[in-house]
Amino acid sequence: MRTIVLLCLMLMAGLPAMAQWNLKLTNFTKADYGSGAQNWGARQHANNWLYFANNYGVLEFDGIHWTTYPVSNYSNVRAIEIDKNGRIYGGGYNEFGFYTPDDKAHLRYHSLSTSLPPHQNAFGNVWQIMAIDEAVYFQTDYAIYKHLANEPLSMTSSTHKIDFTTAINGTIYMANAGGIFILSGTNFFALPNTEGFTHKRICGLVANPDGSLLVATKNDGLYLYHQNRLERWSTPADTHIKGNTFFCMAAHDNTLALGTIQNGLVVMNRDGSSPRFINHQAGLQNNTVLGLTFDKNGDLWLSLDNGITHVSLTSPLTSLYGQTNSRGAGYTALVKDNRLYIGTNQGVFVAPWPVPVTETPRQFPAIDNLTGQVWTLDDIDGTLFCGLDQGAFIIEGTTARRISGDAGFWMFRKYLPNPKWILAGNYNGFYVITQKDDQWVVKKIEGFDESARLFEQDNDGSVWMSHGLKGVYRFRFDDRLDKVVSTEFYGIDEGFPENTNISVFKIQNQIVFTTSKGIYRLNPTTRRMEPHTTLNRQLDGNHFYAKLHDPGDGSNELWYLRDNHLEIKDVRTGNAQRTAIEEGMLYGFENLRILNRETAIVGHENGFSLFNRSHIMPHRQGFANTIRKVYTTTPHDSLVWALSNLAPDGRDLTIPYLHNSLRIECITAPFGSDPQVGTSYRLLPTDDTWLPLPASGMKEFTGLREGDYRFELQSVHRGNKTTNTTSIAFTVLPPWYRTTAMYLAYLTIVATLLYLIYYLIGQRIRQNRMEVETVKNHQMEEQKAHFMQDAHEREKEIMQLQADKLQYELKGKSQELANTVMNLVRKNEILNDITVELQKSCTAETLESARSRLRKLQIKIKENIEHDDDWKRFEENFDMVHDNFMKQLSERFPQLTKSEKKLCAYLRLNLVSKDIAPLLNISVRGVEISRYRLRKKLDLPRDTNLTDYLQNM
Repeated sequence: MRTIVLLCLMLMAGLPAMAQWNLKLTNFTKADYGSGAQNWGARQHANNWLYFANNYGVLEFDGIHWTTYPVSNYSNVRAIEIDKNGRIYGGGYNEFGFYTPDDKAHLRYHSLSTSLPPHQNAFGNVWQIMAIDEAVYFQTDYAIYKHLANEPLSMTSSTHKIDFTTAINGTIYMANAGGIFILSGTNFFALPNTEGFTHKRICGLVANPDGSLLVATKNDGLYLYHQNRLERWSTPADTHIKGNTFFCMAAHDNTLALGTIQNGLVVMNRDGSSPRFINHQAGLQNNTVLGLTFDKNGDLWLSLDNGITHVSLTSPLTSLYGQTNSRGAGYTALVKDNRLYIGTNQGVFVAPWPVPVTETPRQFPAIDNLTGQVWTLDDIDGTLFCGLDQGAFIIEGTTARRISGDAGFWMFRKYLPNPKWILAGNYNGFYVITQKDDQWVVKKIEGFDESARLFEQDNDGSVWMSHGLKGVYRFRFDDRLDKVVSTEFYGIDEGFPENTNISVFKIQNQIVFTTSKGIYRLNPTTRRMEPHTTLNRQLDGNHFYAKLHDPGDGSNELWYLRDNHLEIKDVRTGNAQRTAIEEGMLYGFENLRILNRETAIVGHENGFSLFNRSHIMPHRQGFANTIRKVYTTTPHDSLVWALSNLAPDGRDLTIPYLHNSLRIECITAPFGSDPQVGTSYRLLPTDDTWLPLPASGMKEFTGLREGDYRFELQSVHRGNKTTNTTSIAFTVLPPWYRTTAMYLAYLTIVATLLYLIYYLIGQRIRQNRMEVETVKNHQMEEQKAHFMQDAHEREKEIMQLQADKLQYELKGKSQELANTVMNLVRKNEILNDITVELQKSCTAETLESARSRLRKLQIKIKENIEHDDDWKRFEENFDMVHDNFMKQLSERFPQLTKSEKKLCAYLRLNLVSKDIAPLLNISVRGVEISRYRLRKKLDLPRDTNLTDYLQNM
C-alpha cells in the first residue's frame, strides 16, 4: 500500500500545474452568512456596510456579522437600493418597500406596495430599484413604479417584458424587446436607431466618459451606442463574451466587469484591454454571477447563484494558483530567459514569463528529475543552480542535470575572493563548485559539518553563517577552499539577545543580523554584537525582520518581510508601503524575489503571489473597528443599544441602576482589516489609560456607580499609531433612594425633624428657664440675707483691723520715738566725749601726743557707729515693717555677715550704691564688690536682678 501511495505522489509531481496570476478572492458560503444560497445584487452603505438581495431577505454585513431582514411576505428579495439619505429599499415577489432601524438598530420593513390598488398587486418580481434625488423607482416585469414621499405611487407600463433598467446621470433607461427607452414623466421614449436590439435581451448598460453607452446583451456580445449610432464593440475577450450567456455588467473608473451564467466573469479595462477571467478554476466558488457591485475601493462584490465573493481588484498581490491545481508551498522563484521557475515542496515548475492570462489557465509543467523539496534557485553568471533535498542541479531551459548527489543544498553564491568559484551551503557545511572542461566539480570544504542554510560574505573575505538553532559563525577559508582555517562563534555571551532565530544579511555593504529584538551588527572595537540603532530607527524598531533586501539601485529603499507583511521603506524620507501576505509566510523559510523596483514574487504557504507596488492604494476604505451593541447583563441579557446603518439619532443612552452591569460588543478585526492593527479601550472617567480589548471583542463592566460614562474604542497600528477612534456615551441612573426627588424628600424629612427637635428643645429651655428663675430668686433672697449678715461681720472685722492697725502703728511710733530719744541721748554723750577729747588734744604737750589722742578719738567714733545695740534695734524695727525680712534672711542664708545683711536691708529699701556707701562706711566701688559677693552667696543666676529678688522675697 505504501508503495502505491509513493508511486501516486511521484506521478502527481510529474503532472503539469494549471496556473496563472489570479486576483485575490474571498468566498462567503451560505454557511458563513447563514441565509439563502442565492444572491441577486448588493449595495454599499455610507458607513461601508454591505447589503445584499438574498433569497431570504435583505442580508447585512458589517465586516464580521451577517444579519438577514425579510420582507413582509417572506419572498425572495431580488433587488436592493440605498438612497442618498441612507434608507434601504428592497423588492421581492409582489412586494416592495423600505427598511428603517428601530431603537435597537434592527431593520424594520415597511411595505409600499400595499398601497397599490387591488388590481395592481400581482406585479410579479421586482428586478431593479433606482433612487434619483427624492424619488425611488421599482422595476417589475412589465412596469416601473415611482415612489415619492407624501405622494401616491405612480406607474408606467411597458408593452413588452422589461429586460433591464438602470439610472444614468439621473435618467432612467429601460430596455425590452422593442429597443432602448428613456423614462420621462410617465412615458417611455425610444432612443433613435436602437431597433436593432429587438430580441437580443439586453442585460447591462453603462455610460462611458465620452458620453457613449456600452450595451451588453445576453448572447450577442457588446455594442456601443454613440451619436445615435449602434455598432458592435470588439475586445480581446470576444471569444469568452460570445461563448457565454451574460447576466449583468458594472463599471467603475477604468474597470469594466461582466458576469456570466456559466463561466464566472471577465474584468477588463474600459477600452477592452487587459482582460482577466475569474471562474471556478481561478478560485470562484460558483460560476453563475447574478449581480456585480463595485465598492468604494474599486473592488468587486459578486452576488452568486450560491454564495457571495469579494474580488480584490486593487490589491497589489495576485496569486499564481487558483482554487485548484496547487503545486505546494512556495519556497523559491526566479525569472530567467523569459521563463518563470518556481520551487515548491513538490519540485520545480516552469512557465512562460510573463505568465499569460487566458480564459483557461495554461499548463505549468514540472521539470523532470527535480521532484521533492526545493530550497533555492540561483542564477550565477547565466547558470541556473537549483538546490534540493536530494542534491544540487543545473537547469538548462526545461531540463536539469545533477552535479552533486550529496543531500541538501541550501543556497549558492559567487565566492568574492575568486568569482570563478561558487560557494554553496549544505546540510553538512560548505561546498565549493568549480568548472573544469565544461564539467562542474563539487567538493566539500573540510573543517565544519553543521548545516549552513544562510550565509553572507564580508568585504574582508570572511564568511558569516547563521544557524537557526545555535547562533552565528564567522569563517575564514584557505586560499584553495579546501578547509576552514578559523572559526569564531557569536551568541548570547557575545552580545546577541538569544542564540536562535538569527538571520544574516548584507545591507548597505555591511553585514547585519536580524533577531527577535531587532537588527544587530558587530562592533569592531569591542568585538561584540550590538543593536544597529540606525537601521532599527529607520525601519520599524526592535522587531524581527524575516527577510531584509537592499536592491542596490541607489534608491535608499529597503524591502523586507515582517509579521506576514511585505514592506518597502525609504530610509531617507521614512515613506513606507505595506502589504499584508494573508496566505501566511513559511516561518523560517520566508522567500522574496525582487524582479525590479515595481514587482516581486513572494512565496507563502499556498504557493506564490506576484506583488505590484503600483497597485497599492494609499487610502483604502473598509470596515472599521466599531462599537456594535450594548447589553445589560443583570438580571439577564438585554440589548439596549446597537449601531445603526444610519447616522446616530443623538438620543441619550440611560441605564437604570438596577441594570448597572453592561456588556459592550465591538467589531474588531473586520473583513479586510490589517491583522497588525490592535484594538484598545477605556471607560471614562474610571479608566484613564488604554487597555487591550479581549480577542472576543466584548468587554463587561459590573456594578457601575451612577454617573456619566464614555466608552472609547481605538485602533492602534503597530508603532502605537492611532488610526481611528469611536466612542459611546451613556448615563447610569442612580438607585431610587439616591435620586433627586428622594434627596428632596430626605431634605424635607431632616428639616422637619430639625424643626421638631428645635421646637421641643425650645419648650424644654423655656420650662427650665422658669424653674431656674424661681430657684434663682429663692437663692437670691437667701444670699441677700446671708450677705447682709456677712457684711455686718466684715464691718466688725474691719473696725477691729483698723483698731489693731492703729494700735500697731502707735506701738511702732512709740518705739521709733524711744529709739530716736535713745539715739539722741547717746549721740549727745558721744559728742560730749568727743568735745572732752578734743580739748585734751588741744592742750597736749607734744604733737605726737595730740595725734595719739586723735587716733583714739577716731576709733571711738567708729565703735559708736558700729554699735551692736543700734543694729539689733534696726533689725527689730525693720522686721516689724517688712514682714520679718531680716529673720527670714538669716534663716535661709545663715552664712551672711552682718555687713551683707545690712546691704540686703538697704537694697530692700531700694537704695542705690551711692546712698549705701556712707551707711556701710565704704566706697561705692566697695558696695559693688559687696553686691557681687552677695550674689554668689545667694547663688543667683546671672539674668536675675538682685534688688528685685530681695524686694520679692
